[in-house]
Amino acid sequence: MRNITEWTNDEIIYIIYKHGGVVQRGAEEKFVNNFSDETVEKTGFTRQYLINIFIEMNEIISEEIGNYYQMDLTLHDVLEAEAAQYKMTVEELLRPVFDKTSFH
Repeated sequence: MRNITEWTNDEIIYIIYKHGGVVQRGAEEKFVNNFSDETVEKTGFTRQYLINIFIEMNEIISEEIGNYYQMDLTLHDVLEAEAAQYKMTVEELLRPVFDKTSFH
């Protein structure tokens, strides 16, 4: 199993907003191994294939976020620019994410 490098809270919020979900880096195998055999069979893929997909997804997301950091942008800057396109605040843009993930 690979080392786990945890996403920050800002990164988690960004990833959920942009990609619909998040799996901790380095914990892809553990995540997939929590699926039942029946669930894995329904996908039509092997466990190893699913693990590799999650690893690749995290690498792509990590590179995407890294590119923003290299341009001295925060994830808030990125979300703020997107919200402005919709004439919204970041809070309004993220409201569906918070509503969806709220434990209340």
